[in-house]
Amino acid sequence: MPARLIVFLLVLSLLCACSRGEKPAQPQAAAQDTTTLLRPTAQDNAAPTAEDTAVVHKEYSYDDPEKQIRERYLSRFTEEDWEKSVKDIKHLPPSDFALLPTEIQEWLAAEGYSIPQPYDATERVNVISGDFCAAGSQDWAVLASKDEICCIIVFRHGSASDTLIASVSPERDYMDYTGNGRFGFIRQIETADPFYGEKYTPANIDSIFPSTDHFGIGGKAHGGLLYCDNGIWYSFKGYYDEMYVSPGVWLAAAEALKRLPPSAFPDLPEGIRIWMEKEGYTVPQVYGDDEPHNVISGQFYQTGVTDWALLASKDLKSRLFIFRGGTELDSSLAGPCKETGYMQGFGDGILGFSWYISTADSAYILSQFKSYDRDEEPPFPIEHDGIEDGFMDKASTVLYHREGEWHELPGAD
Repeated sequence: MPARLIVFLLVLSLLCACSRGEKPAQPQAAAQDTTTLLRPTAQDNAAPTAEDTAVVHKEYSYDDPEKQIRERYLSRFTEEDWEKSVKDIKHLPPSDFALLPTEIQEWLAAEGYSIPQPYDATERVNVISGDFCAAGSQDWAVLASKDEICCIIVFRHGSASDTLIASVSPERDYMDYTGNGRFGFIRQIETADPFYGEKYTPANIDSIFPSTDHFGIGGKAHGGLLYCDNGIWYSFKGYYDEMYVSPGVWLAAAEALKRLPPSAFPDLPEGIRIWMEKEGYTVPQVYGDDEPHNVISGQFYQTGVTDWALLASKDLKSRLFIFRGGTELDSSLAGPCKETGYMQGFGDGILGFSWYISTADSAYILSQFKSYDRDEEPPFPIEHDGIEDGFMDKASTVLYHREGEWHELPGAD
């Protein structure tokens, strides 16, 4: 066959193979070379190095591009930028909400509140109504701002004289990246049907409370639910992470707390008992503890001398009194505290008093310096008793007297 014809046929076969998407056949290697190519090497089986992994991540990153833009912009966002962003939030006066009762409008305006609006709002929002406090109650709730702080204010029965302020947060906590190098306010409240609790909680809210016969206050888009049960506001998921109780409920709980007369403590020195009765003091009791308590004795100033300490209640305020040697009143400690500040929830809508005192001997005091991974040493020698001053099931400190002063040492945590 002529050489020109052979060349023409080879070129034609190559063109046909390419048109079918096939790769041209490669020249065959010698048998020995093929064996070498097919045999894996030790390097082929080696685990990828950190450098190899970094290269793969760099080449095949699957991060959200918008997230990367947001983080990149945040890294350049200064405090001045934050301040400008917050100041750009649109606020409306209460008078712009015609359906809001005039009494509430006037109250909000007098207190200096305005109504913040989400950056993408197309209509006036953050003023809602519903039976939030109890079934059949005609209540209003307003997301109100003042001094760059926003909160939810509930007006029970639509009255400005019966209000509850809850969920207090800086406005900047509700800023989100909106694109184009800007941040916008996103917080919005809505009337929430608790029977659709999955929107706000992992489980239906009616599995938590025996009856959910009224509305709650929900956080649109960002989640969160405030729900009132027997005067106590509970929060679920999202941005609401506290329990809110109306002031009237706190006050009622403080008025109802159990108090014992001085005569309930037969070991109390007669002089202290007479003084307490004359001054009108009783002894407040921690909820759920039926044994008389909050009257203690110990060697609080020096070894060998017995002193007395007690919590004394009057006019819904309690105070810690210490009697040196059982006769001399030590008035160097802090003044009376409102008993509502020492209330906490015990479930089933119950609020109870939780301030307690107990005698802390030297062994207990020293043990607290080694507990909770502190592994510390006392700042001075522990030579006598102290007074444990605590909030039940939360924390305590130990009051220790030395060289004419009371010192606070670690207690329970």
